[in-house]
Amino acid sequence: MPWPTEPNRANLGDGVYAWGTKEDALRYYNIKSKQTNDIQILEFEISQKDLNNMVQLDLTKMSDDEVNAFLDRYARLNDGVPDHGYDYIQRMTGIGVENYFSKFVFDKLNFKQ
Repeated sequence: MPWPTEPNRANLGDGVYAWGTKEDALRYYNIKSKQTNDIQILEFEISQKDLNNMVQLDLTKMSDDEVNAFLDRYARLNDGVPDHGYDYIQRMTGIGVENYFSKFVFDKLNFKQ
């Protein structure tokens, strides 16, 4: 499998975690590369049609209480089980907006060489 599964690297479930900008990805990389050598930045695209067909949740549009309730239930770092059923989740972090894509939609992501 091409993705991490540890709670601190797969908090919302197994899949691909991505940043909306290259700058955010580099910030994250610079922080995590001090802790592990098992990290790399990859660029990918997804068609708008495939993205629109995904079951989505945008935590950035929810209240803090709603986000915390979701994370308490589903986030591995909160001892939750990530059986939420979403293909794509956006959430705000201290670095920027993190985008989670479930392993079940991995074939929709077109990685660049």
